[in-house]
Amino acid sequence: MPRTNQKHLEAFEEEGRYWIEELGLKDFEVAFVLEDHPGIRGQMRNDYFGRNAVITLTRMWTDEIIPLSMQAVRDSARHEVIELVIADLVSLLYLPFKTEDQVAHARESAVKRIEKVLERIPRG
Repeated sequence: MPRTNQKHLEAFEEEGRYWIEELGLKDFEVAFVLEDHPGIRGQMRNDYFGRNAVITLTRMWTDEIIPLSMQAVRDSARHEVIELVIADLVSLLYLPFKTEDQVAHARESAVKRIEKVLERIPRG
């Protein structure tokens, strides 16, 4: 089973920070780490109230469909940052008491971040 290393983590973080900037996720404090999470390539954990997140690259690359490569690592980082875009909406699902304003703000924030990137894609 292939193992990720420091070079993979550096590419993972570089790609992740690129997308954090592109998507305007500056209101989160984000750390990138290498951890053991069998069965997954990456993971995003966040604290809704603390506005921080940990984006993890797994040490054991167990994906049999997508072999370990720098491109696969970068794709995984982008995926985890996209999860951060919707993190507030997902976090609100678990809060027993939430307001309509909180939900509307989280939804609008996610939409605006995605719009920011889509606006730069040329229409064919």
